[in-house]
Amino acid sequence: MGFIGPSSIVKSNLITIPSVEYGMIPEAIESACEISQEVFARRPKILYIQSYSSNPEGITMSQSRKKQIYDICETWNILIIEDTAYKEIQFEKEIIKQNPPIKKFDKDNNRVIYTCTTSKEVAVLRIGYSIMPEFIRKQFIKIKEYLDLCTPTITQEIANRYYQSKIDTYLPQVITQYQIRAKQ
Repeated sequence: MGFIGPSSIVKSNLITIPSVEYGMIPEAIESACEISQEVFARRPKILYIQSYSSNPEGITMSQSRKKQIYDICETWNILIIEDTAYKEIQFEKEIIKQNPPIKKFDKDNNRVIYTCTTSKEVAVLRIGYSIMPEFIRKQFIKIKEYLDLCTPTITQEIANRYYQSKIDTYLPQVITQYQIRAKQ
């Protein structure tokens, strides 16, 4: 387990968690929580996860692993940022149907910030969305307004038209290109 920090950008201490074939190792998360208590005298506040086709490994977490991680974060009172940027770029579409996101376990919407982006299936457009707990949403909106006020209307309209009439045609082609790259 590697330590990175303190980070001058976000003024935090970062702990990396090792992964295996089905994603982050739950026991390593528990261990990181204990180490954080010992070394930094506080519990971790956020766990960042790419739950589908993580970059660069391409790991998609199993449903049971997602549940284990959610339960650990519930126990330690850790907020989860679930980045699903690669969710639509699955080589086997059944994975998505059989394996919903971690957000599924967050029945009260108080533990998981679910994020997604168009940047992988509509690469030139940088539009995303998130579903997050109410207690943090207002802070995010303020930060977003400070950074860029809003996504340009023209970009939103291009994405809208793409998703209405082109996605079903082009997404299989995009996935094929990703499969070719993955084999190289």
